[in-house]
Amino acid sequence: MTVHTETKTFVVQGHVRWTDGKPFANALVQVVDRDVRGEQLLGQSVTDKDGMYSLSYSAAKFARAEKESADLQVRVLHRDAGNAVITASDVLFNAPANATVDLVVHQYVAGLLSECERLIAEVTPLLVNVTVPGVDKPTAIDRLAALNTDDLQFLTRETRIALNKLIGLTAAAALQKKSKELRYEVPAAIFYGMAREGLPTSLAALGLISDRRKAIALGNALQANLIPSGLKQTLP
Repeated sequence: MTVHTETKTFVVQGHVRWTDGKPFANALVQVVDRDVRGEQLLGQSVTDKDGMYSLSYSAAKFARAEKESADLQVRVLHRDAGNAVITASDVLFNAPANATVDLVVHQYVAGLLSECERLIAEVTPLLVNVTVPGVDKPTAIDRLAALNTDDLQFLTRETRIALNKLIGLTAAAALQKKSKELRYEVPAAIFYGMAREGLPTSLAALGLISDRRKAIALGNALQANLIPSGLKQTLP
């Protein structure tokens, strides 16, 4: 029978990222010790702004299985969907005292915010000092549409969001405002989805694109979770 030093401390850490490499901040990470037909929860943690998590546990957590180290599995849970598991690592058998396990979360996981929604949520708090001429209470879309090149350079350094995504987002916001002026307001997310699929970011240029091509682009954007799934009901 193996004798355990139950006070020994083990550590597992790593990064959780989206498929595009961006950190998945504020993700709930759960670590378990896997056994035949069972498992033992070792603990859970929340990722920081860099997508990093770190969790320590003692040998007492897995002593019941009479083994010298845990067979680790790390999972990422979706807190807004009943803590459903959205990705999990392979089992790390006989994990060392200090283990590193990185995970990647696909952006099209059902129930997760779309890329467009996540970007708006991330940059909006940084736009509090952006004023919009003629608008007393500007919305996030108003402020995004008012950003200039220097603003975008600052945002990409501050948030590490790819510049091309920020350019697409601000162009989409401007197009929503323009369409509203023309009395047929179209959500910025629609324009963002088309921009991310390589279509132009001007109303005149989009008018030259066939409806079929635009529909395909938006279908692809929905499938990749670039734009909110709720928009599917509004598309032709």
